[in-house]
Amino acid sequence: MTEESLQRRQAMEPDVREAVQLMVERALAFRDKQDAFTAYMYLWTAFNNIYRFASPSGGDEAAWTHLLEDGALVKIDDLKTDKVMGALGRLRTNRPQESPDRCGVVDMLSYWRGGDVRLLTLGEAPSLVEIGKVLYAVRNNLVHAIKREVDSNDGEILEAAFTILLPLVEHLRARGKWLPEG
Repeated sequence: MTEESLQRRQAMEPDVREAVQLMVERALAFRDKQDAFTAYMYLWTAFNNIYRFASPSGGDEAAWTHLLEDGALVKIDDLKTDKVMGALGRLRTNRPQESPDRCGVVDMLSYWRGGDVRLLTLGEAPSLVEIGKVLYAVRNNLVHAIKREVDSNDGEILEAAFTILLPLVEHLRARGKWLPEG
């Protein structure tokens, strides 16, 4: 990133932070209304604003991977609460509770690249990048109509994903700066 590009991005940071704040507020409002689908999309949009702003270049997956892999802005220990660990456990199993014929979190990227439909799961001690892949897959499942509002398993998955993504976004929001000083 050139010095001029960095300065332009630094000047935009207050506006991006304001947009992120608005998205988080909307996510929480829709969660209060028991609309997990809309709430998750607003929260993902907040996260999207952060990682696209903070990452130097590349597509979405490369941008959030860069943000989570770096460890400079967030570490897995920053998210370890009982609530988040419980949600990780729900995504770790990724098995439908009431309707075994329904999928959990589908790996859309693999499917789009010509692979079989498969479920994403988390290991016992997932990295932030592994967690990010599952959260991104939940986003893809919503956008590409794999998740259904009437399916209770999908609602559980969305609630678990929201429970993980919210403290990640809040932790990133609390940071003083998302870009280097120059």
